[in-house]
Amino acid sequence: MLLTMLTEENIQTFLEELKAEWKRNVNGSPEVKKAKSDLDIHRRKIKELFHELEVAEQYEKKLLEEEEQMENQAKPILMRFYESLERPDTVNVPLIQETVKTQNWDKIVSLTGEKVKHVDTTRRKDIIHLLWIVLKLRDEYTQKEQNQPLQILQNQGRSLLKKLGDSSISWLGLADKEVLIMQEIVQEVENIPPFVRRIVETYLSSQNQFRIIYRETSAQTD
Repeated sequence: MLLTMLTEENIQTFLEELKAEWKRNVNGSPEVKKAKSDLDIHRRKIKELFHELEVAEQYEKKLLEEEEQMENQAKPILMRFYESLERPDTVNVPLIQETVKTQNWDKIVSLTGEKVKHVDTTRRKDIIHLLWIVLKLRDEYTQKEQNQPLQILQNQGRSLLKKLGDSSISWLGLADKEVLIMQEIVQEVENIPPFVRRIVETYLSSQNQFRIIYRETSAQTD
């Protein structure tokens, strides 16, 4: 039997022939075809499972939100009102009106008084929105011609105004709602000389106008 040794020149060709033979064997093998088919089916199932899992997670999120909403609605109104004072910017007029309509004034002003007493003097945003809440409560009780809570709310408002006058308060970066509230507050504060009132209102208006111009300019350059 004559054996032929491979040389360096033809070994690469021989390897290519082996690869070609392997590919022919793979393409003609029923076992390989079945394995590929099983793998494709399995991958499709995995993809379907991932989709089902994504849908299930989205539905779970929706159910959790509904559960939280229902639990919040089940809270006593005073509990909801007091918890909302932790984030005064989230308090809205309907909540204030419902609280005033259904609850005793002494409990309401006690809760606002507690918050006024302990509000962080460096958190300008919270102080401004808390002052807005106190003023809205005062307006509600004024409409109801209920005079007992008015003096207490007036005192709470004065306390908050003093906090806004603290040297630690920064007036940079006023949000739109803060500007609107401050413009309203300027009209409420007594014994401010008219020229000072006009200066403050002009400053607040310019702050608001600057942000409008800035947003429009940003939108044009985006």
